[in-house]
Amino acid sequence: MFGSVMMAMNISKTEKKNEAYLAIIFGIGFTALQIYFMSKLNSNSGSSYGYLGGLISAYCLNYIFWKNFIGYSTFYRARTFWVPSIIAFLFVAIIIAAILVGQPK
Repeated sequence: MFGSVMMAMNISKTEKKNEAYLAIIFGIGFTALQIYFMSKLNSNSGSSYGYLGGLISAYCLNYIFWKNFIGYSTFYRARTFWVPSIIAFLFVAIIIAAILVGQPK
């Protein structure tokens, strides 16, 4: 999910600004699918499947979104990680709040 947010931020800085929404939709959809499939598995190796899902997601972001919307000729420029970190923090806070509010009494 957070990789797709960072990818959308990178895509939005190109001429293809509208395609940034595709990266966000991909991140939300892939995360939802991963949660769904992980809930169906009755396995003790849940984190292994989580790592596999992360690798698949990273592969898709790199070879589909980066290749088609940004291009490999773009040079890497190091930037601060604070904006994605704040977004991740807010997202996790919303999830924790939903879990706490949704607890049966």
